[in-house]
Amino acid sequence: MNKIFRIQILLFVLMNCLGNFLFGQEITIIANGEKEEIYFDRSEACDKDLVFMFVEQTPEYKGGLKQLEYDLNRAISFDKRLKEVVYLRFTINCKGEIFGFRNIQENNSEVKETIQNELLNLQNWEAGNQGGNQVDCFHGLRIKIKKGDISIIR
Repeated sequence: MNKIFRIQILLFVLMNCLGNFLFGQEITIIANGEKEEIYFDRSEACDKDLVFMFVEQTPEYKGGLKQLEYDLNRAISFDKRLKEVVYLRFTINCKGEIFGFRNIQENNSEVKETIQNELLNLQNWEAGNQGGNQVDCFHGLRIKIKKGDISIIR
């Protein structure tokens, strides 16, 4: 069997195994012998049957991440002693509206809730794009808070 054919077979098998993951279907995680189903919010999706995790053009905050940092810092004041990293996972629909925050890790819930509420107020996103169409996407941000300032970790 030639090398290119082997790679094609491997990619085909991998895509079949990851198909549900790539197109945003539910995920089952088994950790410490416990089975956990992760269901992502589709309540405000334009197409509840197809929400992407990966797209050709990812959703973007209008003005970029620097503008998002600026807008968050203008709207939120944190204690200068606060040092924390928050990971937020949410859905952006085909209209660029964010919703459905999902907790991935334990953090200071008050800090996380403050940031989530401000992101919901901003609603300044460009939807993801797949095949020339705006689509619903799952999206995540890592936000670092240090000396009261918010920065987005890339």
